[in-house]
Amino acid sequence: MNWLMVSTSILMMKSATKTEKMDFPTWLNGWTIYAHPCFIDQYNALVARVEDLKHRFPDPIVFQKKKETMVLAHLLKSIANITHEPRASVYRPGDSIGKAYTDWSRAKFGGGRYRLFFRYSLESKIIVIAWVNDEGSLRTCGSKTDAYKIFGKMLDEGNPPDDWLSLLQACQNDGKEHL
Repeated sequence: MNWLMVSTSILMMKSATKTEKMDFPTWLNGWTIYAHPCFIDQYNALVARVEDLKHRFPDPIVFQKKKETMVLAHLLKSIANITHEPRASVYRPGDSIGKAYTDWSRAKFGGGRYRLFFRYSLESKIIVIAWVNDEGSLRTCGSKTDAYKIFGKMLDEGNPPDDWLSLLQACQNDGKEHL
């Protein structure tokens, strides 16, 4: 199952009782995609909120217009888009995360307020999704809760690891984590 199908099914759910979840690693457009536990935590929290909304608002038209539902769909679409060309300049954050973290990339979505941070290896055709910000860390330049500042601090503290092999190992050790 690919990410676009999942995002469409999430938006179009009418009678399903649970939101689609994905196992990692997954494969899309020739890339193996791993998810770091920092991303898994944020993703699972978002999916839980969307599942709650689905039960509270059974009308699919109302449900589809809820902010969390749209954020989840845009998140999944962003991941799918990354697999087309992860090294595209649109994903380069410059030194917004910090000068020491130039190997990291990010996708913007949700009106430019959300950031999805990832790394990739062209040689092995692997993408690691590391973290996505939430409502408490929307992009606000100069703010202490800015997504770039928070992610930079996470990297400074080693979670997720900045080193490619350690990052990949952290994802693989998490094993059969379900999304």
